Amino acid sequence: MIIQGENKMALYVADTSQASLKMESGTFGVASGGTFWLGLVQEVSIDENTNPFIIRQVNSSTRSVSQWENGPLDVDFSTTLYPQDWRFLYLTMGSVVSTSGVSSSHAIKELNSGDLFANLTSGALTNFPTFTIEDAHVAPGTGLNFVRTINGGMVDSMEISISEGEMVSVSINGQAQNVVYSSGAATAVTAQTLTPYLWQHCQVHIPSGTMIEPVTEATVTISNNLDRHHYINGSRVIATITPINRDYEISVSLHGDTNYTKTFYDSYFIPGSEFNMMINMIAKSGTTSAVGTRSCALIFSGCKLIDMEAPTAIENITEQTLTINAKNLTATVIDGNAKLALF
Repeated sequence: MIIQGENKMALYVADTSQASLKMESGTFGVASGGTFWLGLVQEVSIDENTNPFIIRQVNSSTRSVSQWENGPLDVDFSTTLYPQDWRFLYLTMGSVVSTSGVSSSHAIKELNSGDLFANLTSGALTNFPTFTIEDAHVAPGTGLNFVRTINGGMVDSMEISISEGEMVSVSINGQAQNVVYSSGAATAVTAQTLTPYLWQHCQVHIPSGTMIEPVTEATVTISNNLDRHHYINGSRVIATITPINRDYEISVSLHGDTNYTKTFYDSYFIPGSEFNMMINMIAKSGTTSAVGTRSCALIFSGCKLIDMEAPTAIENITEQTLTINAKNLTATVIDGNAKLALF
């Protein structure tokens, strides 16, 4: 407890921390609309690089640095969470069409540079959805909080990890325009109590419609390969961020099985045949035991098995690892959110 008039120190303890999300629309780096729950956040990290210029010069009469000057300001961020919805998948892919109802359906699709339609873009130079994240370290008392808000955030990569006997985990890496500091109150956000997605809610289908039984781990990585631009415009911060080439990589680890090994090796890996695949996740509701109230189906097309590891060991079940690249991804999400975008 902070007592007025005394020099007391308050520690920032994890249980008082909070993180929240807002969308941007119309102006890059400016939040719009209400506040959204991120999910069951495990960590938020903000990396601000001031890139100072180190100046050495002749006639300085010293071997040390002569002068510092401020350089371009770069902001990178990351967060790890257990997902309760798939709003970040939309922010990674770029486009969503929602059909609202008791259980709303969201068709998430790729947004390409030449597409005219996007649910949420910010300014003439920015052709991809952007958002803000508030990361707050909260202490008792007034004016003692450490609140940083990243503005103009964009997803560089998203990793969805599914492991045997574990909760589904999502890792987000991104870039942002700037960070605004405040010692004031953190933004209020309503916590969700929905059941997170678990390993038992998930299935891997190769090809689509054929479930692979002995899968022990599956990881999906979506990369936007962002390029930030420090234009000559009188500002240290970036003017915009542009997604360049998009990449999909799916890693599947499984126990060697006579039903699947020959197909993977002899039909897909060596011949190089393309195939489709699906990762289907169907979670239980947070208030009922009914299955199917929330789901996410990741449907990959133009898949190519680019590596198949099948080492021989002296003990245990033989383990195999498939590395798959895909041309395209579409996702269908069903949940209780009327919309995943701002409008």
